[in-house]
This record gives sequence, C-alpha cells and structure tokens, in this order.
Amino acid sequence: MSDIGHLPEGIAAANPFMSVALGSHYDPEGVTIPTKAIQDASTTVGEYLTLPGPGQGHVLAVIGDHGMGKTYLARHVLSLVKRQPDLQIRTMYLVARDQTFVELYQDFAEELLVQSPREIPNLVRRIYARIVADSLRESELTARLATELDSGNLDPVDVVERYGLRESRYHRELQQRLEAVTDNPEFGVAFALLLRPAFEPSVREWLRGHTPDPLLRERGIQQTLDTETRALEAMGVFTLLYSHAGFKFLLVVDELEQILRRRDRPDTAVLSAFQQLLEVFVQAGGFLMLAGVPEAISSLTPAVRGRIGQPIVMKPFTGDDVATFFKTARPGLSEPDALAPFTPATAAYLAELVGGNPRAVVMLGYKLVQAARGVDVTPAMVREAVREHFNFDVLRSVNREVASTVSASGWPYEVGLRVGQPSVLVDYWISIGDEGAHCAVLIADSILGDEDARRLRDAAATISAEPGPTEVILVVSGVLPPRWVPELAQAFGRNPLAYDRTSFGDDFQIAFKAAVDRLGPLGRIGAEDTVSHSRIARQQANMYRLLGQTANRLEGLRAQSDRQWATVSQVLADLAATAPARLPDVTAVLPAEVEALFTRADEALHLTVDTESVIRRAFGLGTDASQFPSTANQLGQTVIQRAAGTGWLLRTMLSAFREAVGQWYAEALNREPTSEQWESLDGHCETFALLYEQLPVLSVEALRDFTGPVERQPPTVSDAMGALGSRVRRKLRSQFEPRG
Repeated sequence: MSDIGHLPEGIAAANPFMSVALGSHYDPEGVTIPTKAIQDASTTVGEYLTLPGPGQGHVLAVIGDHGMGKTYLARHVLSLVKRQPDLQIRTMYLVARDQTFVELYQDFAEELLVQSPREIPNLVRRIYARIVADSLRESELTARLATELDSGNLDPVDVVERYGLRESRYHRELQQRLEAVTDNPEFGVAFALLLRPAFEPSVREWLRGHTPDPLLRERGIQQTLDTETRALEAMGVFTLLYSHAGFKFLLVVDELEQILRRRDRPDTAVLSAFQQLLEVFVQAGGFLMLAGVPEAISSLTPAVRGRIGQPIVMKPFTGDDVATFFKTARPGLSEPDALAPFTPATAAYLAELVGGNPRAVVMLGYKLVQAARGVDVTPAMVREAVREHFNFDVLRSVNREVASTVSASGWPYEVGLRVGQPSVLVDYWISIGDEGAHCAVLIADSILGDEDARRLRDAAATISAEPGPTEVILVVSGVLPPRWVPELAQAFGRNPLAYDRTSFGDDFQIAFKAAVDRLGPLGRIGAEDTVSHSRIARQQANMYRLLGQTANRLEGLRAQSDRQWATVSQVLADLAATAPARLPDVTAVLPAEVEALFTRADEALHLTVDTESVIRRAFGLGTDASQFPSTANQLGQTVIQRAAGTGWLLRTMLSAFREAVGQWYAEALNREPTSEQWESLDGHCETFALLYEQLPVLSVEALRDFTGPVERQPPTVSDAMGALGSRVRRKLRSQFEPRG
C-alpha cells in the first residue's frame, strides 16, 4: 500500500466524489467525464443552437436504467446552453415524478407564469410590436417609430396610446395573429388579453388549469385545461408562441417513465396527443429531450417512437471512466498520485461490483476516499462500503413492499421459514391453493462474489426440490453486478429483481402475480368467485398475524427507545457539567467569492419566502398592502403553509451552515489546514447537502405570487442552494491551493 502523505495537505484530502445522488444537485463547475452519451447529446443540441431563428425542431430520447446519469446529462446540456447568453432561447427542466400529463403541464405553467411572471406577456408584446411597426412603416413620418418598435426600445401599448392609434384594430389583428399561430381560438383570445391589465389575472388563472371565470367565458373561452389531451396541447401552444416571437425553446422532461408506467397509464387518446406534442415541437423549432428508463420509450406506440428517432443510450462506467473522473478532479498531479487512494485495479473493481452505475460509483467513491486515510483502497474495503451503503433501511423497504403485496393477495404465508435439506432460510413462504403449491421469496443483499452467487443457486435448487409445484422469486436489495445475472436467471427461472425505490413495488407485484399464475388456476388471484369467502378469511388471518408481529416490534422499539433516551440524557448531563459557559466567539470574514455564494442564496430565500410581509399584508399592514393583498384564504392553502415551513427550515440551515463555515475559516487562517480540518469542512458541506436533499424545495417557489414586483428577478432557490455545499468547498479549497 502506498503512502500519500507526501502530497500537499489540500490536495491529499480532496474528495472529488459527491456524497449525494449524482445529478440531483448538478454543479456546472464540477467534473464531467466526456462520455460518448454526453458528447452525442452536446453535439445534437449544439447543432440545434446554430440553426438560424427557431429553425427545425428536434426530439431526443436519453435512456438508461436508474442511476446511469440521465439527469446529470440533461442538466449538463442545459448548463452549456445557459453559458451562451446571446442566444434567444428559453430552457426548462421538468421532472415527471408520479404524475399525469395534467400535473406535468401545471409544473410547466407554474414556471412560465409564476416564477417568471412577465415572460409570456412580454412575448405577446413582442408580437404586438411587430404588428404596430408594420402599420407605421407605411408612412415616412412614422418609419422611425417602427424601427424603434422593432428594436424593442418602445412599448407598443404606450405607442398606440400616446399617438392615438386605432387600438381596437391592432388588438383585433393581434388576436387573429395569435389564433393563427396557436391554431386554437381560445388561446389566441387568452394571449391577446394578457395586454389588458384588467384581464391578466383571469388569463393567468386559466392558463394554470383553473376553470375560466365569467370574464373569459364572455369572450369565448369555455374549456378547462384539466385533461391530459388538453394539457399536452397547451404545452405545444406555448412552444409555438415562443417560436413566433423569435425564440428557441428547449424542454427537458426527466423520469418520463413515472407517467408512462403508471397503473392508470395513458390511453390511446393521450398517446395520440403526446405524438402531436412531439410533432408541434419539431414544426415550431423547439427541442424536446425525454429522459427515462428503456421501458418508457419501448412502451410507446410505433407511431410515437417514430417521431423520436434514435435514442442516446447511457452506458455503464468502466474502470477507466472512474480513473478519468478522479484524475480530472486533481489537475497538476501525475500517476499514481492523481488516482490515489485508488489503483487502476480497485477503480475497475468498484465499477464492476456496481455494474458501472455512475450514481453508485460516485457515492461509494466518496465513502472510500473518506475511509482510506493515507492508504490505498483495497477490494475488501470496496465490498465493505457496498454492504454499508445498502443498509437496513433498504432491506426494511423491500420487506414492506413484499409483505404488502403478499398480504393483500389473501394467500396464507409464513415469514422466516426453513425449507429443505440442507435447510434454506426462506424470507416468505406462501401457500397457493389447496394442492400443496408454494411460492418462495428470497431476499439477498449485495452479490459481491462467486461464493454469493453459488449460495443462491444452491438455495434455488433446494427449494425447487420440495414436494409440490414451487416458484421462487429472488430479490436483491443491494448491488447486482451484470456478470451474475444470467446464471441466477437460469437457476431461478426468471431474472432476479433488483431493488429500486421508484419501481420495486410495481415490479414485485408483477413478478408475484406471474409466479402465482404459473402454479395453476387456483393461483390466479381474483379469477374465481367460489373461493372469495376463503380468501377473505385468509386475509383476516394475515391481518391479525401482522398486527401481532407489529405489536411485538413496537414493544421492542419502545424498550430500545427508552434505553437510547437514558443514554442521551446521561450524555447531555455530562456535557452540561463540562461545557464552557458560552461558545467561543470564533468568526471570520469569508473570502469574497464564498460570501457571494451565501449572499446569493440569502437573496433567493428573502425574495421568495418573505412570509412575515405576506402575513402582515393579510392584516392590511405595510406600504404595499393595498396593491398586493394577501387573503386569509390564500394563506390557509396547504401549499402555502408547506412553502412557508420549508422556507423557514432553509433559512435556519443556511444560517447554521454559514456560521459553521465561518468558524472553520477562522481556525484555518492561522495555518495550513490539516487533513482533519478538511474532513471537518467536508462534513459541514455534506450535512447541508443531505438536509437540503430531503426538503420539498420546489414548493417554496409558490410564495413568489405574494411578493409583488421586484426590480430584478432573483435566482431560484434550487439554483442558489442546490449545489451550495460543493461550491463552498471548492472555493475554500482554491484559497489554500499551492500557488505556482
């Protein structure tokens, strides 16, 4: 094992990996490996950006299993686009989650109409300016006004009013133009009304999916954007509006499978509307990037897939990719120091064990660098990190999903039963029908070697040798390297189920039903009415057994909690007896670049979640209370309460993080930081990132509606705070790097 203690302290302690999920907090200044997928996506988007005007549109699919880097690729491409400020382009990133297309559209409209409230009216003004300018160009006396309108130096509404032009004529022409652009009379009317202050709130409300109010109904707007077909149509209409105003539009929809693989999955009409959306994006010169698992794209109809073209497939990391990632984060170092504490062999071993999954590589790489402490990472350390990463919480989630499905089926089952000779511990042994058929569920942790795979193959053979028909389902709660999948699939008669929190419940239900169906007619759940009473009786028996098990577990947890509280109480008493009267006043002025990061985050929070002024306006207090009132009804909405609570937590976290970093910097100024001090800073940054990841941060944007107009648009909370930990760490490290 090599000693890396001779490296400069700041370099030796640097951990280029991240402690949170890859892509969840994309940092544009972080390390990006130029994989073929990243290169292909960047090239495709780059070619789109070079087209004059809106140009020809494009639909691109990025597919890969969970954790393969789809989100990171999408955010990386968006970051490249945002670095070109001269481009007239609107970008947007949406996550489908477990939504319908209606809910996805509501997120879409929320960003356009709430987070950027003047954006759509300004697009309409831009189109209106062209109409007014074309009319004024007919006369030499007004040609100069037309030029100023074209350049955006004059407001067309002010020009029409100031010079007494025929407003009704121009508004009628604007409405006709918008109806032609959107190919929808109701949207044409609505967009034109955005230029009339009295109608703007009603239009905004309708565009966000609410029922049109009487003002709009009188003008022909009758439908509500509350069906999936209408929601998809509306997204296409907005794209057409941007295109006609001279802007490109780049939309990323991540985790598409969350919509397409729902149990109430889109029907034929919805998929037809989805196909129409793709066509509109292409015709309007927009760019639509769809990211999801391979099944999301393959489940689409051939007609829809035909509009997408060849997808970009996310490939697993190789050992060389891991080494490249690590070395790129340490510029100026040569082999072997650049790769330490890894070696080429352990980098390849890490990639192999996790199947090249980039998310797992990054998170486990972080743990291994933290644990190495001056020695090379060994294969045993890699295996230990894998086992610790897939901990008890994952196993508990697996058992919860399995127990829920098995119990709901109504078949009697036993937990933790030993079967066969030599005996095998079966996690769930389910009796199917009255003919001695059984379904066995084995739950394994990570499969890290030939011995693990052999033990599972032997278990499958032992269980299958039991009397009567038997089906065996293997569930892997940890990592399942691809090299062992074929032999396990052959031994168990089906592919093992690898746990993924977003889809395991549905995946296990499908696998369990298929296994039960193969055991015969009596195994087909719900297929015969003659056994309904016995099924109800079995369900009740299962329920009482589960209640008994739960009661025993709760009693055990209560006793454990009592013991833990006694320990905590003793620790607190000891601390009270030995702690100084007050904490030392350790403060320091942070470097300007670091302080700017905290200031930007504070600005985003202040202008977004200023709950005190919102509540004061509800009581008629404040200088802007009459202009921007807050009603008790609005403040009583759950979404507002959630946003306010989240905002308070974010403020508290930011303040504590700033104080901790300030104290760290005050101590570090005295001398070169040690490895232990760098670890302490990493801990602060990791704590902030992990706490931030657990909060519904997007909910706080709902309070932007209540702040009133601002002189300049603040950064979003997610943009200012999402990668704050890694940004602070990088800036502070740069302060102590050796100057060449």
